[in-house]
Amino acid sequence: MKQEQNVVTADQREQVLALAGDLPELWHAPETSAKDKKRILQLLLKDITVERPERYQAVLHIRWQGGACEDLRVELPRSSADRWRHSESLVAKVRELAKQYSDEEIAAKLDGEGLISAKGNRFTRSSISWIRYKHKIPPAEKKKPGELTVKEVAQRYGVSHNVVYYWIERGILPARRLNRGSPYWITIDEAKSEALNNWVRDSTRIESR
Repeated sequence: MKQEQNVVTADQREQVLALAGDLPELWHAPETSAKDKKRILQLLLKDITVERPERYQAVLHIRWQGGACEDLRVELPRSSADRWRHSESLVAKVRELAKQYSDEEIAAKLDGEGLISAKGNRFTRSSISWIRYKHKIPPAEKKKPGELTVKEVAQRYGVSHNVVYYWIERGILPARRLNRGSPYWITIDEAKSEALNNWVRDSTRIESR
């Protein structure tokens, strides 16, 4: 025996469409409880398959009772730690800058590029310091044992700072600096020290301090 097929009449079709038109109003009505909304979804949905393509994203593969299928992409909530975490590209930038610049200089450079922190604030010395601490980024190389500053060299040989800068610029004194504007760190061995003492003693152009 042939199975009878359900045929929707024109009146039934109109009633179904009218109910569908009323659904948004019913869904958003203050009287509709969460329990009622759950029942509505159970009537409309056949099944849902959840896929997690990314850490904080889900894709809902929805099959409706009428046979239609739909994919819905949903952003998942993040923990407070993740919301305030800086991007990998920013951390990599700080790691590279920290090889030659101080925290204060790094903050100024990032601000100059229009970058902001994960909380939407301007970068400061303390915020850069925290990023370095969090991601185990060592600071720029500091003064090494045995190195002297311009002031210390000037005091040792009784000359002005300008004389020391003159020696550095002419390559007479081996000196290094992290970047332009940073202080010089000078290395002087015994032979160089003796040569400088003779220079100062014999020079008629250097005024002893």
